Parts: sequence; structure tokens; C-alpha cells
Amino acid sequence: MQRRTFLAGTAFLFGGVAHPAVGRTEPVTRETTSDGLAATWLQPREVERFPAVLIIAGSGPTDRNGNGNPQILKTDAYRLLAEALAAQGIASLRFDKRGVAASRTLVANAAAASVLTISHFVRDAERLAVWIRAQPGVTSVTAIGHSEGGLIASLFDAAVPLDGIVQLAAPGRPLADILTEQLRRAPLPEDTQAEAERIIGAFRTGGEIGTVQPPLDQLFAPPVHTFMRSVFNLDPAARLAARSEPLLVLGGGRDIQVRREDFDALAKARSAGVRTIWIDEMTHVLKAYRSNDPAQTALYREPQHPLMPGLADTIATWVKAL
Repeated sequence: MQRRTFLAGTAFLFGGVAHPAVGRTEPVTRETTSDGLAATWLQPREVERFPAVLIIAGSGPTDRNGNGNPQILKTDAYRLLAEALAAQGIASLRFDKRGVAASRTLVANAAAASVLTISHFVRDAERLAVWIRAQPGVTSVTAIGHSEGGLIASLFDAAVPLDGIVQLAAPGRPLADILTEQLRRAPLPEDTQAEAERIIGAFRTGGEIGTVQPPLDQLFAPPVHTFMRSVFNLDPAARLAARSEPLLVLGGGRDIQVRREDFDALAKARSAGVRTIWIDEMTHVLKAYRSNDPAQTALYREPQHPLMPGLADTIATWVKAL
């Protein structure tokens, strides 16, 4: 089984052309760039006023469509979500993160990657939310953060107005805790596990990392050290508790990357303004669990597999009610 960890691949982190629609009901698609970030704007056709969402991708080299290394992650989940929302009259902007796919030139080399922090990705997303707000016809802007994208959404500056935040299969605990849990489930040899926890502890406290030996050298490669120090101690639930926007929390019972504990933490972040929906058969890649693929290996590599039934409808209903 391919082992997947929440932060795996973070070393790669981080004028428009209109394409005519096939039919009158097809949305208008526009490829655009903003401060070097490549993005796709999908707008309902023949609708003068409409809500809009910013789809923020999860960790690692995940692109605007929800794909990364084709041998590990090829789901098209974000594209499918954007298209389903467009059919419900909701526009969307999804983008390639700094250093990923068509936005790769923003992180041209390892030296540039080595100085990245979570703040770089937050500021990028904020600028795109402002871009959405400026588009003709937009009535509201909601940030939809998937996985680590949920943490990014929770860190938006209060000066960037959002009408709502969706936490979609997102962490509810510090990422250091989640990564430690994932590595314990791997499982790793006892000495490797102990070394992994030592390294995670050093990131949390600002201690010395030292030389990282295989098989941990890829996960904890030097270019991601600054990023990990910037993110490991952040508490998503505490961040959301300090925000006032309406919040929709969606979690899946078949998620192998974040747990019910994360969903519960987000659900309890505030005493008011929170809608929670638990979907028993939803996996981390926003598709339905299949009993013939208990390890979910195929689901992570099958872009043709449809989005979890009802997921887009649930999000659309909530967004349109804001």
C-alpha cells in the first residue's frame, strides 16, 4: 500500500483566455493569472449575479484540479467540484499553488522553496479571494479549504472579507499531531518511528534537526524545514474560534488522512454559526469508499470516479443561503 502522509511532498509547495462553452447551459471557463498564480475561473452562463467560491488545495504538489504525481494522486476532485457547483449557479476559482504545475515558476529552485512558510500560501489565497470579489456579478465569496487548504482558509487576515468558510476533510488539530498519528499507523520500525517523533518534536520547539536518514529523508527534506516550523504548532480549531464568518464543516467516515477527532474539533470551534455534516462513506479525496478497494489505492488514482454523491449539492445549498 502506498503510504500517504498529510505533509508528504511539501518540498514542492509552494492575461486570461476565454474558452467558449459547448452549449447554453455550459459554464464560462476562463484561464487567468494573478501575481503569477495560474487559475481557472468557472462562471455560470447567462446568470447576472451569483455567489462564488475559492477552492484551496491540500498539501504537497496538488494542482488546481486535485492532482499531483500521477502515480500517487490523480483524482480531478476539485475540477469535478467546480463543475458541479457551476451547475448549481455558483462560480469558482481554483488555482495551482505557488511552485506547482503552471505556477511552478514562483518557486524556481530549492533555495526559493527553502524559505517558504505557510504565510506565503495564505497571502496567495487572500489575493485570489480579493480578485474574485472584484469580478462583475459576484454576490458573495466563500473559501473552500480541502485538507491543508482548510488550515490556510482559517488563517486569512480579517481585512480580507469572506462571506463563509468551508472546512472540507480538513485538520482540526496541529499538523504535528496528525503527522505523528499517521506515521504510527504506517507502521514504521521502532527506531525509525522514534527518530520521526524526535524530528517532529524539534520542529515544534525550534530544536536542531540534524541529518535525516532514509527512509525519513524525503518527508523531512531540508527545503521543507522552514515550512514545517511555520505550520506544525498551528491549531486550526483555535483559529476558527476567533473568526466570525459562517462555517460549514464536512468530514468523511472513510478518510484515512484526517479523523473524526479533527471533524469534532472543528465542529466545536465555536458555539454558533457552525453547520456540520458527517458523510459516512466519503474518503479524503472526496469520493465514495469502495469495498473492493479498502486501501483506497485506486481511488487516489482514478479521476473518472465521480465526486461523492450529494457533496456538491450540500455545499451549494449552504453557499447560496449566505
